[in-house]
Amino acid sequence: GFDPQKTGEIYENAYEEAGYLMVMPYLLSVAIRAMHKLFETRGLSADSYIIPVSVDMRSSRDIKQELFFNYASMFLFQIHIDMLNDKKALINEIKSQMYEQVQSSLPRNLLKASLLLRIAPLSLLRKIFLLPFGGKFASFYFSHIGKCSYQYPEFMGAKISNIFHMPRVPTPPGIGIIFNSFNGQLNAVISGLDGLVSDDEILALENSLRNEL
Repeated sequence: GFDPQKTGEIYENAYEEAGYLMVMPYLLSVAIRAMHKLFETRGLSADSYIIPVSVDMRSSRDIKQELFFNYASMFLFQIHIDMLNDKKALINEIKSQMYEQVQSSLPRNLLKASLLLRIAPLSLLRKIFLLPFGGKFASFYFSHIGKCSYQYPEFMGAKISNIFHMPRVPTPPGIGIIFNSFNGQLNAVISGLDGLVSDDEILALENSLRNEL
C-alpha cells in the first residue's frame, strides 16, 4: 500500500499525464509496461497484449447499499508492443479504446449478459469463455476498483486501518494487478497462481510498478 502522501503524488501524476479523473488509464499504462519487462526477462514476445479490465458498474449513490452483489463488468484492451516505449501514446490509446467501448455500451451489455449466466455451472462457463480463444483468454488481468464499497471506519467494533482486495485471478492468465483505495490510501495487489511466477519476479514486478508510479 501507499501512504496518503504518495497516493496524492500518484493521483497528481495521473491527472497530469492522463487527464483529470483518468486514474485507471494511467495505472493500466504503468501495469502494462511493468508486465512487459517481466515477459521480456522471461524471453517471451508477442505482437500485442490482451488485457481484461474489470469495471464496477454501481453508481456513487448506491455504492453503500449494494455491498454483497456483483455489479462487475469489463473492458477489453489490445495494446501493441510498439506503443510501450511512448507512455503518453500508450495512455492515449487506452483512453481511446475505453471511450469506444463506453459508446458501444460494451460494459453494460456484458453486465446484462452475466445475469443470464449466473445459473450456469462453472464448468460450462469455462468452456464458453475459453473456446473462442483457444484456451488463452488474456495476457494478464487488471483492475482499478477505486473507492471501496465498505466506507465505514469500523467492523464489529474494531477499527479498520486499510482494506485490500484479494481476488482469484482466472487461469489462464493466472496473474493480475489490482488497485483499490481506502481512507485516502492507494493499494496495489499482485495476484498470481502458485508456481507461475517466482518470488524474485514478483519483487521485480513490484519495483517496476513503484518506479513507474
